[in-house]
Amino acid sequence: MRGFQQDRLGESEILTDAGLSNGGNAMMYFNAELRMATARPFNRNLTTVVFADAGNVFDRVGQLDFGRLRPAAGFGFRYDSPLGPLRVDLGFKLDKYIFPKAIERRWEIHISLFEVF
Repeated sequence: MRGFQQDRLGESEILTDAGLSNGGNAMMYFNAELRMATARPFNRNLTTVVFADAGNVFDRVGQLDFGRLRPAAGFGFRYDSPLGPLRVDLGFKLDKYIFPKAIERRWEIHISLFEVF
């Protein structure tokens, strides 16, 4: 989920005091993305995106709860490279947690090749 580092999203039952996940057996994830054509550098499409994500990882399926989803929002760019879409997203947590041994960073950068959906 954009706005979170890998293995740092989850409910308190599965997170360590440092904010790392022990893994869970259930996950909810929702996202919305708006894409706008921006430019054509090197005759390739460059697209700007804004997004909103919400999700969480839970210990068990019976604990799934819409009220416990963690929100994130942000913006990014998509470049239509010869290998496929190159994605760069900057996500911001809309609710920052403080753990006994760590404080969540407010933002995260995600760089990837190809589209998720």
